[in-house]
Amino acid sequence: MINVNSPEVVYEDDGTVWVYYMDQKLEITDDFDENGICHVELKDGDTSVYMTIEYEKGYSMNTNKYAPAD
Repeated sequence: MINVNSPEVVYEDDGTVWVYYMDQKLEITDDFDENGICHVELKDGDTSVYMTIEYEKGYSMNTNKYAPAD
């Protein structure tokens, strides 16, 4: 079963990168550092989800803190 509460990272043909989570849509195109890493905090009410995204390699998420990139 697919977890509908999981964020989705989408790489568009125009070069933009978006994170979709619950009712949120966040463009993160310019948020990647020189190593291709981006950290995003998503909120759902009082709960935060911390994402570490590696450009075109995937992401990890945690409810306590950002995960280190490999």
